[in-house]
Amino acid sequence: MAPREQNPYLDSAGHAWG
Repeated sequence: MAPREQNPYLDSAGHAWG
């Protein structure tokens, strides 16, 4: 899972928040 710098819909743990 990419960090939020690469995917704004995932946090650093790969959990979707958006």
